[in-house]
Amino acid sequence: MRPHISVEVPNGNVDKAWRTLQRKLREEHYMEAAQAREYYVKPSERRKLQASASAKRFRDQEFKEMLQWVMRRKSRGF
Repeated sequence: MRPHISVEVPNGNVDKAWRTLQRKLREEHYMEAAQAREYYVKPSERRKLQASASAKRFRDQEFKEMLQWVMRRKSRGF
């Protein structure tokens, strides 16, 4: 179980406390974890989702490398 995240409200400055809370939640990936637990995902479905996410990351990396190669060739005048 995760400990609760809390922030102090200095001098009644709620806006600053709100920004601090949002930053802490973002750093802890709290919202992503909450969305992942929103409903049950079967282990086989979870593996499929992880595989598709991995394939997407690989495609994106390959595209980025190809684009860099093209830009290098273009800068040399080809």
